[in-house]
This record gives sequence, C-alpha cells and structure tokens, in this order.
Amino acid sequence: MKNHYQKTMSTPFNLSRLTAEIIKSYSPLAARRKTYFINSIPEALFTDADPELLSSILGSLLTTIINSSQESCIQLSARNYNSGVVLLHIRNCNLTDNSFVEEELRGLQKLAAKMGGFVGVAGQRKHLTTFAFSFRSLQVAA
Repeated sequence: MKNHYQKTMSTPFNLSRLTAEIIKSYSPLAARRKTYFINSIPEALFTDADPELLSSILGSLLTTIINSSQESCIQLSARNYNSGVVLLHIRNCNLTDNSFVEEELRGLQKLAAKMGGFVGVAGQRKHLTTFAFSFRSLQVAA
C-alpha cells in the first residue's frame, strides 16, 4: 500500500493519521459487511517504525478481521511505552470465524517479528475479541 507516509526509515510519523488512511481504504469492504471503524489512536502518538511494513501488517490484520465479522464495530487504540514498544489493540465486537483468524495470524506473526513485535489474540470473551499488534521503534530495535 503506497501512501505519503513512506519516508526514510528513521523519520517519525503520526500513527493515528497512517491508521486513518488504512481504515479509509478498507471502509468499502467493511461497509459491505455492515461493519464500521473507530480510530481511538491518540493524535500525539508518533513512531519511527517502517511505515510500509506497518501498513502491510495492519491492512492484512484488518482484512482478516473484517472478513471474519458481520455487523461489527472495530475499534483501534494504541499506546507508546517508554521501552520503545508501541502496542496497538484492535477490538471487535462480533467475530464469527475464529479458526480462519487464527490461521491468518500465524502468517502475520512472521512479519510482526521483523519489526521486533507480535500479533495475536490478546483476549476473548463472549462477543468481544481483542487483537494485539506490538512493534518496536527502529531506534530501539537497532
């Protein structure tokens, strides 16, 4: 996915704005499944992670979640920890196909590891599934 956030590897960029671009590109797919997004990532959150790899992982994760949901709300939030780790949570209120999601997450885990991170299910209860995607800032990972 090409976007104007593809900068040099160490230039910090706004994670909320990048996520908003990604959400916009996946909104037609979500609308067909009667699903909508809430971007709760703070506007002040910046990272210097690889924006192309980050976009690829997040896009694949959203595609998997959307295709496994119907009439759902997908909320994204994130926090930057002092250790240099960014933790992004994606909450979904109506996941319908867990086996497909688990298989797709295994494939995404290899990409997340390239960023010094992890992707997986962080929690599940009744109708709420929370996915976690963590990654390191390049300066810390180097």
